[in-house]
Amino acid sequence: MTGIDRSLLTELVDFLQVFKDASDELEATKSVTIHKAVPWYHRLQEHCRINSSDSEPMTKIKTTATSFLESKFQIMHLHLVATALNPKMKGLKMLPDNDKQSVYCDLRSRVATISNVAGML
Repeated sequence: MTGIDRSLLTELVDFLQVFKDASDELEATKSVTIHKAVPWYHRLQEHCRINSSDSEPMTKIKTTATSFLESKFQIMHLHLVATALNPKMKGLKMLPDNDKQSVYCDLRSRVATISNVAGML
């Protein structure tokens, strides 16, 4: 194996390991994972952020990975609600304040609806 830049290869393997970890955790078949989508999405976004210390090939890889992540990893409102219901994530620290308030407002509305329906029974 001549002509292979071993340091770039090591950098690439380390970079891809985080995606493998995310896939393994999000594709679990014996546990609930819906509440993990938002934290992993934000972790992967941060992982793909270009640093001044990145090599040119790594910059290109991160740019492509960011594009792929944004097009393939779709966060739905239900993912946000599930994350807010997880006691470890209820603060939604990874979200901007206006998004947090939207999720909390939706949760209050859902609880009120459930309370109204339960009161009719």
